[in-house]
Amino acid sequence: RELRIQLPKGVLLPVPRSDLLRLLYIQAEIPKIAKNIATLMLSRKMTIPKSIIESFGQYLHSAIETSIQANQAISELDELLETGFSGSEIELVENMIVKLDKLDIET
Repeated sequence: RELRIQLPKGVLLPVPRSDLLRLLYIQAEIPKIAKNIATLMLSRKMTIPKSIIESFGQYLHSAIETSIQANQAISELDELLETGFSGSEIELVENMIVKLDKLDIET
């Protein structure tokens, strides 16, 4: 919220301000949703059925791998912003996003 308030309206950005604010909103929601799910699972003392433990482990591994890739892509977006969306940084970020998309589909 604070970042959204402090983001100057007059600053020229290489992406629409509304897109950037939407991204910030989505990023802020992820930990809230994860916390809600964890609270629900713990309060209900939920366990994973033995019949799906192996599949769930594979899913969990894929989800973690996807999260790591998303984090790397976000870090590279900072670099891309600094270079003004030019040079070889664009290709690197595009490749990371393609990989992230594939991981997301697999997960």
